[in-house]
Amino acid sequence: MLSLLKAFFSSHRCVEHPDSFAMTREVLYDGVHNAIKLQQSQGKSVWLVAHFPRVFSECQLMLEKNGIAYQIIDTEPGAEWLNEHATDAVSDVYLGLSDTLEPLVERTERDDGGFSGRIAMMIAERHPYGPRDIRLLAFAKSFPAVVEIGYYVSFEDAVVRQRLPESTLQVLKSFGFDDNALISSLVVSSRIQKRIRKESAGVNVVEETDSAEQWYAIHDRGRE
Repeated sequence: MLSLLKAFFSSHRCVEHPDSFAMTREVLYDGVHNAIKLQQSQGKSVWLVAHFPRVFSECQLMLEKNGIAYQIIDTEPGAEWLNEHATDAVSDVYLGLSDTLEPLVERTERDDGGFSGRIAMMIAERHPYGPRDIRLLAFAKSFPAVVEIGYYVSFEDAVVRQRLPESTLQVLKSFGFDDNALISSLVVSSRIQKRIRKESAGVNVVEETDSAEQWYAIHDRGRE
């Protein structure tokens, strides 16, 4: 019975939240800042993650502007990293690129290194290539701690602006979408992810770029 309970709880380490949307990046970062303070007040470690260097830099500026102390994840957070950071304050903030986190999903076994507590993993953008976010979710599920993961997306982002019909935004506004606040929408999330999955199927080589806009410029041209 004990082994069954252990298997059940170990398979539920990751909690996925609906995407949060904002009209602009400015409003988005205000919302991310508030979300970080909320998660810290609940005793959670915050991992702020970007896919592209441009958004990474924007996140860095947001943290510094608001006086939030943070550590940059510049190496794979495997067993050695966990041992080193096991005594960190539970409410610490970490900032990293998704490329740094992805190798962890290749592990065959987990070593918690004494790491404890809950992690709020906040992804500051969606990647135009679906498998990148699938691997990031796999990382969150493989991490030896309870992880809550959620995406923060702006309607200014290329992945939304170029792929979401204007009618969808109008529907949200009809339901009282506040231009100066975040909103969570499973409908919008599913539409965006469906479009990303469809377009990702036609991508053979993924180029490394500074931003999602550059990524689309290269890959859309390759499909012409």
